[in-house]
Amino acid sequence: LTYRTHILNHLRHAGSPKDIPSSKTTTTCSTRTSQASLYSHQIIDTNQLYTENASLKHKLAVLASENRSLRETISLLKGNIRVLVRIRPPTAAEVAKRVAVHWTTDDTVVCDVGDGRRRAVRLDGVFGPTSSQSDVYEGHIRELVHAVLDGYNSSVFAYGPTGSGKTYTVFGSPGSDVHTGLHERILRDLFCMKDSIKGQDMLLSMSMVEVYNESIHDLLAPGKPVVKVLSGHHHREWKGGVVLEGLSKLPLATLEESLKILDAALATRRTSTTNLNIHSSRSHCIVTVRASQQCPYTAVARHGKFNLIDLAGSENVGRSGAKGNTLKEAQLINKSLSTLVSVIRLVPLLLEGRMMQGDVFNALLAEQRDKGVNHRPPVHIPYRNSKLTLMLKDSLGGNARALMIAHVSPSVTNVAQTLSTLKFASRTRRVELGPASRNMSS
Repeated sequence: LTYRTHILNHLRHAGSPKDIPSSKTTTTCSTRTSQASLYSHQIIDTNQLYTENASLKHKLAVLASENRSLRETISLLKGNIRVLVRIRPPTAAEVAKRVAVHWTTDDTVVCDVGDGRRRAVRLDGVFGPTSSQSDVYEGHIRELVHAVLDGYNSSVFAYGPTGSGKTYTVFGSPGSDVHTGLHERILRDLFCMKDSIKGQDMLLSMSMVEVYNESIHDLLAPGKPVVKVLSGHHHREWKGGVVLEGLSKLPLATLEESLKILDAALATRRTSTTNLNIHSSRSHCIVTVRASQQCPYTAVARHGKFNLIDLAGSENVGRSGAKGNTLKEAQLINKSLSTLVSVIRLVPLLLEGRMMQGDVFNALLAEQRDKGVNHRPPVHIPYRNSKLTLMLKDSLGGNARALMIAHVSPSVTNVAQTLSTLKFASRTRRVELGPASRNMSS
């Protein structure tokens, strides 16, 4: 009762709404209404800007995708070596250091070269440190696997300095499917396509070698002698390119069996520890999967081949601390990679019949023109200067679809190696091998 009396007294002394001046009430309400209307329009304008921005971003992404698709079509028709770059995540020791490599779009990478200067390189695709194995495979590799079933040869190279992540891309690491390498993804797709084909016989086989200290070793038969490379027309197995005499070619029945064979072979590959990489590959590794498909209705067979190549890393012997046998390995690795660079530079001269500025062939050509001589000098491609390039002759000689994945570190401490890798990648992208031809037989 006391509480109710207190409330009634409070209401009596509070006054009624008529005690408040009506003009002030009207002005306040009008002001608040105007402010609410203004805020409402601002919200609408902001939402409209967000919508328009999202629409423009979508249109830009569509145009970029169409542009990239057109470039890839032109590249395919010309037979260009397609080139990707993959930037590995920083190591624990690099996290606190400055990042020197950036990517601005899906096809452009930018490297800080010092003194505030930057160099931009445009390639066919850029994968940053957060990219996954699946991103790389689905974006560019799967289509090359499908081409093998159509009778084409395809080759994928992993290139870059030691410790840049090449072997991880190619062979992955144990654990979840997220880390599965290209090798397993390729085999999965091939067996999946084999199971889906009705009324056609498809045979798969695999070989695997390493090039170590300029010798070729069969990783599927470790006890066998060194494999010999033949390139003459006289060999009964010769179908163009080169022949590896005595090389094991194991038929593949199931995916599980194939992976066991491959994992056992990988365990015998030569590795060593250096200052730059605790698991440094000391050899180039080449996995070749062959697919033969017979059509029962036409009696025509298609023969395709996929080369997956994990190149040993180029190495700064001063920084790596290589000594003794490790130093010899590094020197031979660098020599073979240098030969590969030379071959890739010279292949277009042979295929296109033109000379490059600044080389001995161009000088000789100029001299012949001065003398009124019309014929061009022969171009010598130094395939035989290295076992690696001799083996890859049919992958680089104009009858294969080729793709190179250049691997780089994001750290400022590796800028010199990164610039060298990007320079080679940019040059390689301009190489035209000519359109690949199908391998058919009847």
